[in-house]
Amino acid sequence: PQWNAVIWGLVFGGVNITMIAKLLLEHQDTFTMEEMSLYRAHMEEFDVPSSSFRRLLSVGRWGDVAPGETLIQIGKPNEHVFLVHKGVVEAREGMGGLLYTYIGGEGVQCGCVVGGTALVDPLVRKHMYPNWVGVSADGEAVRYVAWAVDDLIKVLREDKALYSAWMHMLYGSLIHTLRKERRDKKDLAENYKLYLYFLKGALMDDSAPASKKLLVQAFAKTHGITEAQHIQALSKVGWTLEEWETGLKKRLRRKAGATEAKNQPLHVIRVSSLEE
Repeated sequence: PQWNAVIWGLVFGGVNITMIAKLLLEHQDTFTMEEMSLYRAHMEEFDVPSSSFRRLLSVGRWGDVAPGETLIQIGKPNEHVFLVHKGVVEAREGMGGLLYTYIGGEGVQCGCVVGGTALVDPLVRKHMYPNWVGVSADGEAVRYVAWAVDDLIKVLREDKALYSAWMHMLYGSLIHTLRKERRDKKDLAENYKLYLYFLKGALMDDSAPASKKLLVQAFAKTHGITEAQHIQALSKVGWTLEEWETGLKKRLRRKAGATEAKNQPLHVIRVSSLEE
């Protein structure tokens, strides 16, 4: 009987030790509300273990970008991958036209990875980043997580579940970008067609005074018409850039010049031929 009591004591002691160890591990893998939101948005679907997620977070850093501030500078190398957790980040050509938007938030799984191409194409890191990436001045503050490319690659190579989750995000971002590019191309084509009709109507009387130019320029700016497209459109409606700048068709300028000469007083007409 005494031995039975000892054995049962050891069994219960082992169970208690196991439970304590489990509780300690669970406590170790507790996450903040923000981290849980990130997990639900991108990791839960792929059954990423909490220990793997913890490791992923351990090599990353949280950060914020205020309205009007820059996340990635144009013309400089970028050695980080960013996951937009909350808010909208823009990529612009210089500080000009909008190229892409990266949207973060729980339930948003596409278009939220910035700089992710470096994970699958090492050559990208040898080039200067081609675009300005940041938050528009009239936007809202953005919350993100950033990883050094080398650190992230190492973690993903060693964890299949994390790798699957990240490849899904990258694929989703790629599809999001391609779809946006197709929509943008279609919109640009429609805008150019509208501009062509507008310009043709505006120049029907073969004149382009300053007031009319202001209207045309405002229409062009609203519809994203470039200078090259403007020159092309002028050619299609029978105008040259020189005519546009002077504000009158050449034939009208010649006619106006002839009329001006005809109406000049006699005393300003050259009389050298009469003197001869």
